[in-house]
Amino acid sequence: RRPGGTMAFFTGGADSFYTAVRHRDELDALVFVHGFDLLDDRNDPLNQAVAARLREAAGMLGLPLLEVECNLVAFSRAFGIGWEDYHGAALATVALLLAPAFSRCYIPATATYDSLYPIGSHPLLDPLWGTERLEIIHDGADANRVEKLRRLADEPAARAHLRVCFENRGDRYNCGECEKCIRTGVAVRIAGVEGRFASLPSPSLRRIAAVDIPGLGLGWKEHRAELKRTGANERLRRAIEIAILRRRVRAVRRPRRGNR
Repeated sequence: RRPGGTMAFFTGGADSFYTAVRHRDELDALVFVHGFDLLDDRNDPLNQAVAARLREAAGMLGLPLLEVECNLVAFSRAFGIGWEDYHGAALATVALLLAPAFSRCYIPATATYDSLYPIGSHPLLDPLWGTERLEIIHDGADANRVEKLRRLADEPAARAHLRVCFENRGDRYNCGECEKCIRTGVAVRIAGVEGRFASLPSPSLRRIAAVDIPGLGLGWKEHRAELKRTGANERLRRAIEIAILRRRVRAVRRPRRGNR
């Protein structure tokens, strides 16, 4: 028989806020891991500032914030292993350490069911890390980023403390300059809730067109598809098209291995 208690991982991002808000009535705690997306250093000013705001956000949701320190990311980087290769397993490891006090854990989803691809956290993979004492649930793949932000626009905690930035240029909570900040700012605009999230700067069309899109750029392609479907904001769609085209040009120009 499992003991009581339900937790959810929480970074202040759209995915984790979405999970926290919709499961608020059944949650007993939110969990933030120092060292996963910020330095594993409690004395770092940015770390302290982020943790303080996440505590406040959790309090506004009526939940305690459990803070865990872990150096797994720093360790894996030394061996060239990327976070996206194992982040579901990393979160599950922390959840299992907390299992004596909890019987259920929500891992917020990044991708939607209709855009799944091989990655370290997946709706088919995450539950397999569970045990007879702890159920692990991959949560939120039913909604895309735009839908999540539209839902969160009426939530005071998210409006005040949404945090999407991993680069934190200038030690800012959300720098407003990195690809993640710009992409989320675009999603906010598509959702029709621009100006509702005080912590997230709104990107200009020029900045959107000039953004360097990493990886497969799936989030950007989803934004483009949504704008094509609705026919809304033609200027925004064109800016996204330019950014995607620039990514394709960079990919073509990138030299293949073995070529000089």
